[in-house]
Amino acid sequence: MAQPASPRTTSFLAVTGQSHSPCGYCHSNADTSASIGAWAYALTASDYQHLLDRGWRRSGKYLYKPRLSETCCPCYTIRCDVSAFKPTKGQKKVIKKMKAWCSKGKGRVGGLREEADDDEGAGGDGSGSGDKMEQPTRNVPSGPTLRPSLESTERRPKNKPPKQNKSGQQPTDILALIRDAEATTEDVHTHRMKVVLTRADFHEDTFALFCKYQQIIHKDPPEKLTKKKYTHFLVDTPLIPVPGGPRTPGLGSFHQKYYFGDQLAAVAVLDILPGCISSVYLMYDPDYAWLSLGTYSALREVGLAKMLDLPYYYMGYYIHSCSKMRYKANFNPSDLLCPKTYAWVPTSDAMRKLDKNKAPVLSSGSQGVNDELELFRDPTGENVPDHEIEEFRAFHEGVWCQIKVSNAIKNHVSSGFGC
Repeated sequence: MAQPASPRTTSFLAVTGQSHSPCGYCHSNADTSASIGAWAYALTASDYQHLLDRGWRRSGKYLYKPRLSETCCPCYTIRCDVSAFKPTKGQKKVIKKMKAWCSKGKGRVGGLREEADDDEGAGGDGSGSGDKMEQPTRNVPSGPTLRPSLESTERRPKNKPPKQNKSGQQPTDILALIRDAEATTEDVHTHRMKVVLTRADFHEDTFALFCKYQQIIHKDPPEKLTKKKYTHFLVDTPLIPVPGGPRTPGLGSFHQKYYFGDQLAAVAVLDILPGCISSVYLMYDPDYAWLSLGTYSALREVGLAKMLDLPYYYMGYYIHSCSKMRYKANFNPSDLLCPKTYAWVPTSDAMRKLDKNKAPVLSSGSQGVNDELELFRDPTGENVPDHEIEEFRAFHEGVWCQIKVSNAIKNHVSSGFGC
């Protein structure tokens, strides 16, 4: 079930320059987090895949890339090899806990026991960039709801153990483990789990969950949790949607929603791209924190990528200096992106260098080509005279690069998008 290629449309981005802000990882009060940013007004899935592989990330329509040589907490893009993934003992315990809750109602609601390191939103992957989104929302169609086939519709007889493999051991395949955990039983205490995947859009129940999560987990004051801020942060997307088929969701930005019965328990914000599923954010009901929904949702997203024949699951940034982000290295096998050569390095090898140096070059070899800058181009495709070209400067790992942006683009922005 390979994903369709993006339609041949043009991406449109505008460089915003350097940014400094307080860090959400080390909780510094000074502006110690440094990055380079760009507004993405329209972005094909293939172009965004290309940017991810050059160290960029998005928050709403804002793209950013940490300046590793200057920022307080160096961030390295991390991806998990889906086809070779094997869950750890601790991850299997999380799945087992979910199975006990779904099949027999074992567990409890209420109280915070969620591991603090399992959610991507602790301070965000960037530097508060979600607060900066003032651009109008593009008209992205909601599309049909897709329920991925990870869910099992079979009923398993009460107290019957899952099938074992030929060696007599429990299954280790992530899809088999997830299906077994979510299978419906005849137990009267069962909590039927439903997971649906929809195009990113605004819904009142998701917004209410976001407010509850931010207030209890991140201690945000209620007056700052507006619908506008939520929309800019987790609904707006520059990705141009690509329609899917009967069993594939297509490409673009999605909300994966987790229900127990009719109650919304968690929402994961995902980007489905030609070569990966990219995790954006997770919010969950704190009453279910004890279920380790951050870890479970990540495992399920690995399974979704496998089901869609996508080779990688991108987990955002790995931050070696932040203990709460080291859990990402437990999704094995995984690789970190070298910021100089753009080569992927096994995380186990990279960690040895990170133990010795705050922001090391992970891979030897020649300097990677800074070809992501080609995305900052004139969408009209016209030849623009030199006297009409203005130069924008973007920071690329310690080197100032010249990006030529024509007046045609400048006029297009002011007239068509209301900068």
